[in-house]
Order: sequence, then structure tokens, then C-alpha cells
Amino acid sequence: MSEMELISQKIKGKTMNKKNQITTHFEYLGYEVNPSENEDHILFCVKPSYTGLIVDLNDIRINFYSNYEINRIGKCNPDKVLRYVNDLNTKSNTTTFYVKDDVLAMSTTYTGKYDRSTFAAFLSALEYDVNNLLDLSTETTLYLGDPDQAENYLHDNSSSAFA
Repeated sequence: MSEMELISQKIKGKTMNKKNQITTHFEYLGYEVNPSENEDHILFCVKPSYTGLIVDLNDIRINFYSNYEINRIGKCNPDKVLRYVNDLNTKSNTTTFYVKDDVLAMSTTYTGKYDRSTFAAFLSALEYDVNNLLDLSTETTLYLGDPDQAENYLHDNSSSAFA
């Protein structure tokens, strides 16, 4: 076996071990973890009443992604959606929020070796960002929720944004 093949096997082994540790950690926290059928390094993590996460693992870092479609009210008010996104980013612990193709996208990265307590603290901050932070903002319902319900909210609060 060549030196490059040995290095490749060693890296793959580290990534697989990290994948098992991360999977176990998410399952302990109540997530259902499903590996991607096409990509060995991708996990889909879902938990009732929580934002679903796409987890992309490699030997150097773990990337987390999620997104929500922006509703018709948000699409008609892109300047207000960008203000909402800026507000989320100023309050966020770990996550970067951005708009891409009428989607509110979220991403963050965990770097370094897997350490149970460090990773737990990181996940706690991530869950706060993609769940609690969104729940605390009234604009979340307005721009990401059911537009018919949001329109009722608008009429009740006499806002100037209409779809």
C-alpha cells in the first residue's frame, strides 16, 4: 500500500470516528439522525419542534446548514427581510443568517477535535440561534410563516407591509 493510500485511510478513519461520535451525540439529544444516501459525510438531523439540520463532516471541521423558504410577504418586502436578517445576525451566538434565492439560509462551523463538553456547548448555542432566536422575533412569523396567518397579524397590528 502506498503512503498516500495509508494517509487516505487514516483520514477516512478519523472522519468515520467523528461521524459516529456526532451521531451518538445528536441521538442522545433526541434527534433522529439519517445519513445521506449519496454523500458519506452528510447527516440529516431532525427533532420535533426544532429546526432540521444538515451536518457536513470532515476531519477538520463540521459544517451545519438549515433553511426556511421566505413567504410571499417577505418576497414583496426584501428590504425589510434584510433588516430582519441583520437583526438576527447581531443577536446570533454562532450562526450566520443570509438570504439566497428566496430562502433564509443559516450556517455555522464547529472546528477542531470533537470534545463532548465543548461540542455540547456549541450545539446549545446553535439550537438557541436556529430555534429560540427565530421564535423570539415577530418577523419570523411575518416573513417565514403561513402568509395568510401573517396577513392577519399585519391587519391586527396595522403594519405597512402587505403582500
